Amino acid sequence: MEAQKDFPKIVRLSVGGAHFETSIDTLKKDSTSMLAAMFSGRHLTAIDEDGRYFIDRDGTHFRHILNFLRDGETYLPTED
Repeated sequence: MEAQKDFPKIVRLSVGGAHFETSIDTLKKDSTSMLAAMFSGRHLTAIDEDGRYFIDRDGTHFRHILNFLRDGETYLPTED
């Protein structure tokens, strides 16, 4: 199996079973991040049976990571 060279503009992810969609540009926004490395084309990136890129991490807080990459802000959940 070879590393993938080209990724779609819109990337479908499965992070610990939670599903996300984002752009490849968002995933590569921080060039020093593990996500940028995973989607650089240098590494094997696992794909699940539904065609989503699989990340073996807890998906509970992954949306916060994506939002940070999107706009550089962190939003902490508030208790109601």
